[in-house]
Amino acid sequence: MQQQILQPVALKQRILTIDIIRGFALFGILVVNLTVDNSNMSPMEGRVGIADQLVYWPVRFFMDDKAMAIFTFLFGLGFAIQMQRAEAINAPFVFVYLRRLFVLALIGAAHIIFMGRDVIFDYALFGVLLLLFYKFNRKIILVLAILSFLIPWTRNNFLYNGNLNIKLKEVAIDSTI
Repeated sequence: MQQQILQPVALKQRILTIDIIRGFALFGILVVNLTVDNSNMSPMEGRVGIADQLVYWPVRFFMDDKAMAIFTFLFGLGFAIQMQRAEAINAPFVFVYLRRLFVLALIGAAHIIFMGRDVIFDYALFGVLLLLFYKFNRKIILVLAILSFLIPWTRNNFLYNGNLNIKLKEVAIDSTI
């Protein structure tokens, strides 16, 4: 079969449901960034009124980290769809995907420069990690996924339950200072 060039998907070939969910996730991330992650709004420090609290807590409960989790899942799903599409038409995938990740990293770097923080650059870095694992056997990937879940859980379980015999000193704080 002749090798083809991977092109952007035509509008009629796009999966509309994924685009809609991605839009909701991006909107959720924007709302969270403007409320829960806003350093000027901290209900725990008592700096906001009742109206702010009525916005803050539902957003924190229903949207915080959930929108980012959905967006992250869609990032991986997009990777899988692009990979399968490239394999179906026998097109080179790695170079095209690296080029997209490079553009994503540039956008993330610009955002870091202007805003001081960013997650887009992290997506570009993790996209490179995806490329390292996409040819692995599925069983190996499953084992790595389970280990990546269990290792932090095991570490935290040992540290916080005292199973490592770590002695923590209690420190008295003088509040009159």
